[in-house]
Amino acid sequence: MHACTFKNESCCSKSCCSILSRRYRIKYQLAEIDEVKESFSQEYQELLHLVRRSIGPLEKVIGAKMPDVEVMYITMLIGSWMTRQGESIEKKVKAIVVCPQGVSVSRLMFQELSGLFPEFIFLDSLSMREFYEYHLSYDIVFSQTKLETEKPLYVTKTFLGREERQRLKQQVMQDLHGYSPNEINLDYVIDIVRNYTKIEDEKGLKKELGYYLFQNQQQVAAIDRGDEKVSLRELIRPGHISLRHSAPSWEDALRLAAEPLVRGGVVEERYVEALVRNPVRDPYIIIAPGLAIPHAAPEEGAREVGMSLLRLQKPVAFTAEEDVQLMIVIAAVDKQQHIRALRQLFKLAASEKDRKRLIEANTVAEIYDMIEMYSSD
Repeated sequence: MHACTFKNESCCSKSCCSILSRRYRIKYQLAEIDEVKESFSQEYQELLHLVRRSIGPLEKVIGAKMPDVEVMYITMLIGSWMTRQGESIEKKVKAIVVCPQGVSVSRLMFQELSGLFPEFIFLDSLSMREFYEYHLSYDIVFSQTKLETEKPLYVTKTFLGREERQRLKQQVMQDLHGYSPNEINLDYVIDIVRNYTKIEDEKGLKKELGYYLFQNQQQVAAIDRGDEKVSLRELIRPGHISLRHSAPSWEDALRLAAEPLVRGGVVEERYVEALVRNPVRDPYIIIAPGLAIPHAAPEEGAREVGMSLLRLQKPVAFTAEEDVQLMIVIAAVDKQQHIRALRQLFKLAASEKDRKRLIEANTVAEIYDMIEMYSSD
């Protein structure tokens, strides 16, 4: 027997047993495979897609891949709940993101836009080839480059500055809804205050202003979450920076670059081996000439969020066409904590002048000074 906190113990028992039974069937592949009705897939195809994208953690708990019939069962439950709440995907703006720069940059761009437009449903981040083959219904497209599409298209960068974010938000809302949002931008308020006085505790001031100015609890929560995101200087500390003349091979360079993370317990040794044994070198880890950001999945042995930097005076061959002198190993335990630091890193990588200064630096202190320069926003 199992304990029940509900008044209707009989009902609870049936529900719990049903869940346990369903988990058992899935784990041992005993789920009944019913024919999927076309009407279901047409009516709920976007919701079904979102459920499939989100099912990973549940599959990890169960220890088996979720059969299609079970995914559809969950989709029906969610769809039924949304109907009772008066919610519908059809009523919301559905957006897709097109990014030709590979998985890492694509995910970051997806994250950036999702945060800027939390009221939209972002279905996918796609390559250009995937975009032209895409079959789901969507309303608008965000892309790094111009595309042939009948839908509203907004060409934007991977990383947006404060003014760029505000302009894009105003343009999109004006086009879709006929109004421009009149939002209070706390960063602008802080800049104004900074012009007239010395700020002793910027985080505290920002939080107090947010509590006073915002009535929306989601906006207040966003301020609190923002405090949790670490900057580049907090991840690439002086002890995580290594200067070497050269490395015999790409694999040796990886081990050298990751050594501070292993030594500090940020990653396990197997995380480094996961980087080394990758048989296909992902070209998208080269984010700028001579600069690579190798990384593996969190489950490969990442214990904490962290970064380490290796500077080589003599380039090491990544491929026959690509050489690397700056290698920044990234360890992430989720999709959130390192986003701010990664955004700052991409801004640094975009500056040819400052990349050259990193490569030509003679001391760890010089490199850390550069890191600090890009860690303020």
